Amino acid sequence: MMLDITGSMAGQKLTDLKASATDLINIVVWDDQSKFTSKVAIVPFSEDIRLPNTTALGKARSTTLATATSKSVSGTTYYLSDCVVERTGTQKYTDAAPAAGQYAMGHYTSTFTGTTTKKGVCTVPVGAEVMPLSSDKTALLNKVAGLSAGGRTAGHLGTAWAWYTLSSNWASLWATSTPAAYGSANLEKIAILMTDGEYNTQYTSAGISVNQNSYPTCSSAANGCSTTQSRALCTAMKAKGIVVYTIGFQLGGNQTAIDTLNQCATEPGKFYTADDGTQLQQAFRDIALKLTSLYLSK
Repeated sequence: MMLDITGSMAGQKLTDLKASATDLINIVVWDDQSKFTSKVAIVPFSEDIRLPNTTALGKARSTTLATATSKSVSGTTYYLSDCVVERTGTQKYTDAAPAAGQYAMGHYTSTFTGTTTKKGVCTVPVGAEVMPLSSDKTALLNKVAGLSAGGRTAGHLGTAWAWYTLSSNWASLWATSTPAAYGSANLEKIAILMTDGEYNTQYTSAGISVNQNSYPTCSSAANGCSTTQSRALCTAMKAKGIVVYTIGFQLGGNQTAIDTLNQCATEPGKFYTADDGTQLQQAFRDIALKLTSLYLSK
């Protein structure tokens, strides 16, 4: 479940999102896991992705690639943060496991903490780390309750990491609950992608953000616009058999955002729009009930 916690979600919108995601967790994660299991992963995103621990961080971006703790670009110094951004290279739109030539880039920022040893500042706050697949309802609900909002919208990062939490190829990152292999009996892998607007942040090959609202160009970005990347990731994710639901919250007629979510959804009936908190809650509930019905039918 990809959850948008960008700055535009602050206030009532974040309150509405928390209530809606809480509903889905309460419906989907049933108490009796003895015969069939139901697990949810939570992927909060804004300008970057914060991983649950240093082990996952090291495996995602490679500890050997993280030796450059700072970079100078056009007279500005950028510092390595503890968050990750997109991948470059031939595997940028796949779920191939992180390895040489296909690691996630570290996020370098001009803001920093520390004096002697300076560290870049993540946009996603502490408390909004990715939570891998879990059937611990209390922990899932606590994760949602603790979310706060800030930053711009790198939707392709949320899309990619929603996929990675479902992919058995990324199992080595998650110490608690690893995803089942594709093609396992009686298995459904489902992604729910929620956002409140157009994706507007992407990255250079140095891991530095490029804030361009110029889809489909974004010429300064290594992989092009966040919107373009998100659509490519959705296409590849669906080709692996993952069912994708999308939810747009108060999009305000933004056609690029509408088209992106529509294209990402597995089919038109799996794309939802919500103009207020009541409609957002209904969208999450409708998806949750469909997933519960799917379980009961099997």
